[in-house]
Amino acid sequence: MYDKASPDLRLFLQIFCYTGERPQAVLSLEQNICYHEDGTVKDRLLFKGITRKQAAGKPAKDRVVLVREELKKELDCYDRHNSIYMFASPRNLSKPLTYHGLRYRFEKLLEKCGFQHHNFSLYSYRRTVADKLSRQALTPKELMDAMGWKSYSSAIPYMEVNREVVDNAMRSLD
Repeated sequence: MYDKASPDLRLFLQIFCYTGERPQAVLSLEQNICYHEDGTVKDRLLFKGITRKQAAGKPAKDRVVLVREELKKELDCYDRHNSIYMFASPRNLSKPLTYHGLRYRFEKLLEKCGFQHHNFSLYSYRRTVADKLSRQALTPKELMDAMGWKSYSSAIPYMEVNREVVDNAMRSLD
């Protein structure tokens, strides 16, 4: 899919893939969050609480995510436009691309790749990141921190029993 995506959509998908953040928070990313004044890529991305989903009426917290080397390379190569936003609306550079605009482009990419009848969505990447992290034997608290969740109930659906970890723990009881 990455090979057939436009450069900005490819970067968007890479940010999804390496951060597990929600689409709206990624759409709201500003260039100064990704790049230093000299144009070099920052080591961490800040997803501002005001761009993230609120839970139970409480304001969302900021979330800081490490920029992996693969994402850093993609950000380095990205041809930035004259906007404060990483993903600006093509009609108005002073505003971010809308969720519906992104979804339309994503659905066109799925069609181009022959995946239109699969069960993919813009949230599939978030689920994949959470699944991969849960297999790393993180504690629920660590998984919550990594994904920016506030409650255990958010982490529980992703927590699977790793039989090998359980067996090794049982062996260590001697």
